[in-house]
Amino acid sequence: MLASLKNVNSNARDGRLAILLVMIMLSSPMLSLIPAVSASGITQYAVQRDPAYISIGDLDCDGDNDIAAASSMGHFISVLYNDGNGGFKDRQDVFISNNDSHRAGFRDTADGVRIEIADVNGDGTNDLVYYQQNIRFVGGPHVPGNLTILWGDCQERVHKWDSADPIMINDPYLSDMAVGDIDGDGDADIVMNVHDRGFTNNFLKIFRGPDPSQITAQQTLAVPLTNGQYTDVMLGHWGENVGGIGFPGDCVDLDIWLLRTPPYNPGVGYSQGHYDNMTVLEYDCILGQFPNPLDATAQGVHNFKLDAEHNFPLYGIDISDTDDDGEIDLIAAVDGITGNISYATKNGNSWNTQNYVELGDYLGASIAIADVNRDGNMDFFVPTEVTLTRVQDSSAQNQTFLLLDNLREINTVEIILANPSGTGYLSSLSFNVGRRPTMAVPGQLAGGEDSALEIAIGQSDRAYRFANSAMWLDTQGWAGAGDFLSVLSLDNEDMGITEVSIAPASYDPATGQARLGEGTR
Repeated sequence: MLASLKNVNSNARDGRLAILLVMIMLSSPMLSLIPAVSASGITQYAVQRDPAYISIGDLDCDGDNDIAAASSMGHFISVLYNDGNGGFKDRQDVFISNNDSHRAGFRDTADGVRIEIADVNGDGTNDLVYYQQNIRFVGGPHVPGNLTILWGDCQERVHKWDSADPIMINDPYLSDMAVGDIDGDGDADIVMNVHDRGFTNNFLKIFRGPDPSQITAQQTLAVPLTNGQYTDVMLGHWGENVGGIGFPGDCVDLDIWLLRTPPYNPGVGYSQGHYDNMTVLEYDCILGQFPNPLDATAQGVHNFKLDAEHNFPLYGIDISDTDDDGEIDLIAAVDGITGNISYATKNGNSWNTQNYVELGDYLGASIAIADVNRDGNMDFFVPTEVTLTRVQDSSAQNQTFLLLDNLREINTVEIILANPSGTGYLSSLSFNVGRRPTMAVPGQLAGGEDSALEIAIGQSDRAYRFANSAMWLDTQGWAGAGDFLSVLSLDNEDMGITEVSIAPASYDPATGQARLGEGTR
């Protein structure tokens, strides 16, 4: 048996996602009948180690979206500049280690786990926000994390941008981070959830622009893990009255959406229960604060469940406003190890839950929601990791095992299109995108505003442990070897038809050979 330990550098939540795996050798190959699309192309771009998190935005003021990549357990972050045609050969690394010397060693690892492109100071130019978790050693001194902003400058490359003084994060272990304009003032704000070294408390931290370093622009909410761990942080409007008159504190704002686990105790671990608990905290524009979720008398705290029909963790979640009315009305999640995506739609003041679309025999690494083919309907993007296989016998009855079949040199991103002719979703379209994808970020990287979105895909090394404590490091030779991010190019011909064949061109970093099959545009 094998236990899956997601890369320890990804998030604190990854450490809790250990699941029993069983290696089963199959005597015959299995055929996966998954629709595929032509006229697509995948390009890999070398970056620093483990670009597990990426962000898209214009960094040189030329009107084209560029890509910024974090680097888990690395010393740098990377920026790939768009050449105007969707190519990203121009790369700029930024050294972020606390040791100023480029000879910095392992002990000086920055562990830059998050990066976001946003206009924090409201000057009309995008800035770069990154969080370096740093590393600590048993018996060594405590090392805080650093939240840093590089102020955008249209005339300079990113490594020459001025840096704000880093904000020290004393409880450095990051669960998740989101950036958006919370209060509608034109300045991007930062929300992050971290926990302490003893893994006893959540610390929900809010830093508001234009100067997040000011104490008056900060708020911290401490929530013990005995109330559950916040694994995912998202921003979106709940739907409270914002008419400009009536209730004090109402405004056009972004509220905090949190996914919460069952209670956790360091001595015994997670309690029995569901991992589908949602908490929404409404922003109060008068006070400039979010309510404390532990205050039973606080207004603007909403708790509800996604009604998962199992006790597995949700391996990714996203929210979306599908009808552009300013209110979140769709929640989608990787539904544990069921091989499904579960989604909930808002109906008045309640949520219609337990809706499912089949992902296939894959464990999804994350999920993103966007309208890829510009048909007005939101679609799902799911990078895949290991294979799910269901086994039935007289003693165990139905069990699901995680196998290694899907841990190939080239893994897939599954794109699940909304049904253009009715409700629900179509069968997933499978794209070869690279090894060990962690997240898929849709964005306009080439073509006009009405063309299909491109998808940038991050990746990371993995570590797996057998039940007998033997360990397999899935690093393709050594940590950071052959690391790259991928850009999947589509067009409206790809995504406008639902029954086509996929044959993308892809580069296999293990063999150095291209896998041909790009269709005619």
